[in-house]
Amino acid sequence: MRTLVGGIALAAMAGAACGTGDPYARVEIIARNYAFTVPETLPPGLTAFRLINQGTVTHEVQLFRFATGISPDSARRILASGNIPDDAAEMQGGILVGAAGDTVRQRILDDLRSGTVYGLNCEFQDSAGAPQHSRLGMFAVFRVQ
Repeated sequence: MRTLVGGIALAAMAGAACGTGDPYARVEIIARNYAFTVPETLPPGLTAFRLINQGTVTHEVQLFRFATGISPDSARRILASGNIPDDAAEMQGGILVGAAGDTVRQRILDDLRSGTVYGLNCEFQDSAGAPQHSRLGMFAVFRVQ
């Protein structure tokens, strides 16, 4: 199985404050044991993503763009399979990690393009030998419209 952690170029803005008047939209990614809550669609444009971990264990969010032509349904099937082929995802995006109950201060900033599909994934495990969180259903997809 391919893990995106090693190949993603990090684009996190350390400690950025997403206050009113900022030149970008703000999206909160809510992590719970073992799911993400994120809008199904987002508008194009510069967007800052923040991770809020409402779970009882540490979670990460790997945020990445799927290759052109992959539909949201296909993206969900790929993520559910636990095997992301090299040609299915672009090698750029970002990763945020949050301890249980933590709101992460860092942000991932991306210029969302209309028609693209993004994936969110958590590859953490609760202990050695335990399944990765993504195998427990901790993945999500959104489309930019």
